[in-house]
Amino acid sequence: MVCGHNFFSLGPKVSYFYMHFCDSMAKNPPTQHRYPAKLMLFGEYTALLGGHVLATPLTTLWAEWDYGHRFPHPNLAQNCHDVTKIYPFLTFDHLKWDNWLQNLGFLRSSVPVGYGLGSSGNLIAAIYDGFFTTESCIQPNLLTLKSILGFLESYFHGSSSGVDPLISYTQKTLLFTPEEVTETPLSTDLLSLFQTVDSGQRRNTEALVKDFKSRLSDSNFKSQMEILAHHNLQAIEAMISGNSAEVQNQFYQISKLQYTHLNHLITESLQSDWKKGLDTGHNLFKICGAGGGGYFLQFNY
Repeated sequence: MVCGHNFFSLGPKVSYFYMHFCDSMAKNPPTQHRYPAKLMLFGEYTALLGGHVLATPLTTLWAEWDYGHRFPHPNLAQNCHDVTKIYPFLTFDHLKWDNWLQNLGFLRSSVPVGYGLGSSGNLIAAIYDGFFTTESCIQPNLLTLKSILGFLESYFHGSSSGVDPLISYTQKTLLFTPEEVTETPLSTDLLSLFQTVDSGQRRNTEALVKDFKSRLSDSNFKSQMEILAHHNLQAIEAMISGNSAEVQNQFYQISKLQYTHLNHLITESLQSDWKKGLDTGHNLFKICGAGGGGYFLQFNY
């Protein structure tokens, strides 16, 4: 008869191996995936008027799991618990979360904070991917995922559309309307005409959005933003159809409207180049996300 043994009674070498094995297992990252930044092509601000949004992953900047530093947002776990009450088909693995954080697990990211590229969005995408599971018979659609991820990201912004983390999580170009979210592949040649321009300064998105909403009480400003929403829609349709000449035309109209009515969101460093682009029709600029700093978008056609 073979008697059972306590593993730790098998000698110091085996015990050391077991402890080392447990330690290394605890430091295994939640996933091996990378989570890209988000680039909003068209629809900033006018989404607040019910306009469409077209956004795509920016794969030159990304985040991935690593360990060796303390995770700066341990209280985010409360949002993770709360979202499972709203969506009972979700399960949050609290034990996995605690083990990862106790072993100094964190998300290493090259996405700059305060630049409009979704730095909190790819963190939320990584957490959802790494610590949540769904019932096998339920696969939430894109619109539901947007709501789930938006709830989780509300930890950072007070409220969130869910656009940023959904782009990072799916790693696909998506079209957002008030009714649905759809995958929308775009021409790589057309996307190559867009370039991000670093303003060299951070901004506070929440404060800028609050200010924009207050300006909507001015009927003239609101009517101009409705015109802007129309041009955003035309630009999105041109992007989807691959009509680069029409994209340039609509980009120009958007750039002009933003220069006239959202000039306070254009940094001083870009004012001259922005005006030159409007005068020549080349190297046009537009706001990327909230504006006021961070990255801006340039179109070279």
